[in-house]
Amino acid sequence: MFRRLQRENIPFVTGILQENDIDYEAARHLATRIISSPAYEPVSEEIFEQAEQEMKKCRRVICTVKTFGEQNACNRRLKELAENA
Repeated sequence: MFRRLQRENIPFVTGILQENDIDYEAARHLATRIISSPAYEPVSEEIFEQAEQEMKKCRRVICTVKTFGEQNACNRRLKELAENA
């Protein structure tokens, strides 16, 4: 998805990525802004709020994840906020 958005010249902000996430390096080169959290650490409320504020600026939210594990609960919260907006 990151590469497709970049090819179509669509600026984008990532959801919250752990710094060891396989998508982190691609996002670092392609995204307008990355919301990241240290690897193996719980996502702080401050980082979540940054992601929420960035999401509110977006015209569209794309979520490619179907299920969310415990380490990705913050992105589930963001998805729920987007769906209820």
